[in-house]
Amino acid sequence: MPSPVSLNVYDLVGSLATTNKVLKYAGTGIFHAGVEVYGTECSYGGFEDPEDEGSGLFENEEPRQHPVHVFKQSVPMGETELTEDEVNDLLDELADQWQGQDYDILNHNCTDFSLELCKRLGVKPFPGWVKSAAGLGANARDLVPDLRGRGKRLRNGTEDDKLVVGDLTLGVLGSCSDRLQHFVDKGKSVRCGGEGDGYHFGDLSRGLMKCGKGKIKKALAEGRAARDAPPDANYSFGDLSRGLLADFARK
Repeated sequence: MPSPVSLNVYDLVGSLATTNKVLKYAGTGIFHAGVEVYGTECSYGGFEDPEDEGSGLFENEEPRQHPVHVFKQSVPMGETELTEDEVNDLLDELADQWQGQDYDILNHNCTDFSLELCKRLGVKPFPGWVKSAAGLGANARDLVPDLRGRGKRLRNGTEDDKLVVGDLTLGVLGSCSDRLQHFVDKGKSVRCGGEGDGYHFGDLSRGLMKCGKGKIKKALAEGRAARDAPPDANYSFGDLSRGLLADFARK
């Protein structure tokens, strides 16, 4: 028989509950998470002593109870077709892969583990608002050096050159320019023009619509979920921004 799967979400500490309530409506937040299946909740964490070694997986004594974090809500993720024995085998496999010494607060944490476990259980897509604060931090940490390097190249410098004021800005502008040109070229193809054609009014809008319909629909669904609205709820101001924020954080 299939078993229901729940994503249990916690505020890290009680004092963050009000802050997270506001952040969640904006499509983000700072949360702990665990996955409940067959009556057991499993999660992942690091060690207080960096010299310790071993698996970072652990089970709560009772689902939706935690000795430190404060339970916030449970998100139904659907049902897994795996048997209880198959789930136990999967957790044994993940225990070897998710070592406590590898824990990273931005891009290898409890929400990353919960996302991976949900994927392996074959349930619904992971809600972006659960991971978005850490995901945004990880993306920013990875993205900034790339943008700085791009800025150096745009001023005819090399990666080894000393950073100068304006390199980051140049990199951002260069990246945006490439993306805009991609959408413009798509817009030209919609009107049966070639990439070598000059720009016609509406090319950018046509390109955005051609490339973005599916992404916009997905982002709107993410935005509704962040405010606990059903997928078919009417649009509310901020749904698109919340959804885009959550989607960016997952990448």
